[in-house]
Amino acid sequence: MELEIIRSNRKSIGAEIKQGKLLIRAPIQATNEDINNFMLKNKKWIETHLAEAQAREKAKESYHKLTAEEVRALANKALEVIPARVKYYAPLIGVTYGRITIRNQKSKWGSCSSKGNLTFNCLLMLTPPEVIDSVVVHELCHRKEMNHSDKFYAEVLRVFPDYWKWDKWLKDNGDILMAMMSNPEPKDPNKVQVIKQNGWVFYITKEARTLDEHKCGKWMYFFGDKAFAAKVCREAVETRVVAESKHTDGPDGVCCFYLNGDDMEAHKRTIQFFLDNDLIQKTKTGRLYNISFKYDDQTRAGEYGDAFRGKITLDQFLDLNTRAWKV
Repeated sequence: MELEIIRSNRKSIGAEIKQGKLLIRAPIQATNEDINNFMLKNKKWIETHLAEAQAREKAKESYHKLTAEEVRALANKALEVIPARVKYYAPLIGVTYGRITIRNQKSKWGSCSSKGNLTFNCLLMLTPPEVIDSVVVHELCHRKEMNHSDKFYAEVLRVFPDYWKWDKWLKDNGDILMAMMSNPEPKDPNKVQVIKQNGWVFYITKEARTLDEHKCGKWMYFFGDKAFAAKVCREAVETRVVAESKHTDGPDGVCCFYLNGDDMEAHKRTIQFFLDNDLIQKTKTGRLYNISFKYDDQTRAGEYGDAFRGKITLDQFLDLNTRAWKV
């Protein structure tokens, strides 16, 4: 039997079966003899529940494992559903929030940082709507209480009176859902993180840290198909064309593909990506529009419309008629 003992500032000894092993929580001052006596007294309960837990762990091996495509579909659905529920409940609780990130995790359903950034598990899309709401309310209430005190749960229940009912559903069924997630692959520094914030959907990797605030800018594509915009923004980051991209969170808008303005190879990768995905408008004769790269400093300076003058333009790289490279 695998045993773990956790000592803390508590008044009594308790037992918990977690992931097929026995977890004993004990007061700091409890002796080993106290813990042994507790285990002997509760031997039947421990053996029964440990056997049940180990059987559940073994059964998990036969559960359907989600494919990468299925996980991505869940994440995309979560990006549509969860931000709307956060937006609904935040004013009812009376709090603000920062970024909303969707992840595929095997241990957490949600989290809230001290800065108000929220993270949710895409597997919530496999649960009833009430479960999603219970997790959303739980994390938003942490904006008032960064703990699990009576005061915290009083706020949760004020906003969502059926919280315990759906929390129990998640406790009873959550392990099965978590078991559907494949074992995590080795950490990929270019793993894409999808974030919804302030009307934008961002696709970011750790390599985005190499973007220089005063050198950074974007090539842009104006879209009328949100699904296509999401596809090309994600693909550009996944295939390492750029380290960061984003699109407006609406049925139409703009996609931005970020790179440093002095990185010629990045410009060429991005332009080739635009050509491969037909992201550059053409005239009736087939000539490419002479689109421009826009520095973020120009955006911050308010250079829009007629006030914008592109310092880097497509014709510096390509013949707009033949599409032959000049560089």
